[in-house]
Amino acid sequence: MIEPVVNEPNEIVKSNKYIKFIQVVILIIMIYLFVKCLNIHGFLVEFLNNQVGSEVVNFGLQYINILMFIATVGIIIFSIVFFFLMRKKHKEKIYVAIFIYYLILFIFFLIGFRILSQLHLVFYSDSLLEFIKNFTLVFSLIQIPIMLFYVLNILEINFRESKNTEAVTNDKEEIVKKGVRKSFREWKYYFLENKLILVIIIVLVVLVTTTIIFINSDNMFKSYRENKSIEYAGINFKVTESFLTHIGYDGKEINKDKKYIVVKVLFEKRASKKANDFVLVNGETNYYSNSGINEFVDLAESYKGSANKNEERIFIYEISNDVKLHKPKFRIYDNNEYKEVRLKLQDDSTIQTVGEYNIGEGVSLEGENFTDSVFLVDEYEIKDSFSENYRYCVNNKCYSGISHINPMEVYTDEKTVLKLETSLEENDDYVFDVFNNEEKFLTAFASINIDNKNYSITNITPDTFSSKNVYFLVNNSIKNKENVDLVLTIRDKRYIINLN
Repeated sequence: MIEPVVNEPNEIVKSNKYIKFIQVVILIIMIYLFVKCLNIHGFLVEFLNNQVGSEVVNFGLQYINILMFIATVGIIIFSIVFFFLMRKKHKEKIYVAIFIYYLILFIFFLIGFRILSQLHLVFYSDSLLEFIKNFTLVFSLIQIPIMLFYVLNILEINFRESKNTEAVTNDKEEIVKKGVRKSFREWKYYFLENKLILVIIIVLVVLVTTTIIFINSDNMFKSYRENKSIEYAGINFKVTESFLTHIGYDGKEINKDKKYIVVKVLFEKRASKKANDFVLVNGETNYYSNSGINEFVDLAESYKGSANKNEERIFIYEISNDVKLHKPKFRIYDNNEYKEVRLKLQDDSTIQTVGEYNIGEGVSLEGENFTDSVFLVDEYEIKDSFSENYRYCVNNKCYSGISHINPMEVYTDEKTVLKLETSLEENDDYVFDVFNNEEKFLTAFASINIDNKNYSITNITPDTFSSKNVYFLVNNSIKNKENVDLVLTIRDKRYIINLN
């Protein structure tokens, strides 16, 4: 006798919809976490390569938020629930794996949040950040087969009309349990039917991850950030700063067709190595330092093959303006091996006015090696001719003399003389003798601004003088103008001293 086919109760249909809904929600959460993990990985790649985030930013809050923790805890809770539901049917292993994975991910978020939050305050080794970067990539890829498992569940789970007669019962709870058991039974069938595809995907993920880690590991301990001490090839050093510029110490353009990368290096112990072993790498091109360029003497001395302990030296690389910079690195070679520093280039080509001052008012200088130095103009005078008393010695006998300071005949109608009585108080750490007195300082950095038009000046101070008076040949129009400024331009800093 053929028994009539009875449709599944509405409760089972409803339970199926609930299960599908839960699966969709879990999948959406997993996709969200997958994307966030990739964002963390992308940030670390960019940070290690370009040193992004030079401003004070809490990267922890930016890349790991509270919603990520809530989402991870939600998946963990669902994994525990499904574990107990499936334990009697011996189908709980997949949920144990998911539980363990997202528990580790939760712990990773906690540790990662702490590290990223302190990234702008605390120095973490490049090897640690490389490990976190690779770990994030691996964990992101592992989520792919887990998400695929849920996709298969959502696509395949479908309660069909029962072809066999089922006894209708008033026990609604029993009906729901039967429906749940039936749905999980079908999950197993679909998983087993597609296990070959899943195994292939997992193997590919492992192979790709292993390859990426292997490739990255070659450079993991070769590449460093600025201000990181490096011991290599018998040299202890660190790159303290790097600059991209086209101007010299006096703020003037060096070469309209060139730009310059200057790398400042502190040698932490005595060093002796060829200058050509220190190379700037831009893309696939190597550049070698040019120690003959004198426009950077305010920063430090150029490296010429050796340096004493705790001495700073600069490496100057001249590059054509039409060359695009692509993650430039400062590299030191030892035979065919090398270590390199990713440069965090500062652009000091934009000149900024620090302040305006009056006669008798001290000018506190800023910038490389001038910090805590003070320059002062006590008096000034403009005339066509000056006379100065001076002393000179010949054969151990000293005499007094008078020197006349005036424009050369060729300049009589165009030039006049500016006399400045000045003082320069240098800081205790000032190490250069290039600008170590008022005359040298003004000759290097000073110009005259007359009615908002800038004029260069020429030092005509006699060599025999030992006073603080300095004399300059200036444009004759200064006599009849009321708006006259002495302008000091020290690299990218400008100081304006009003002479009226």
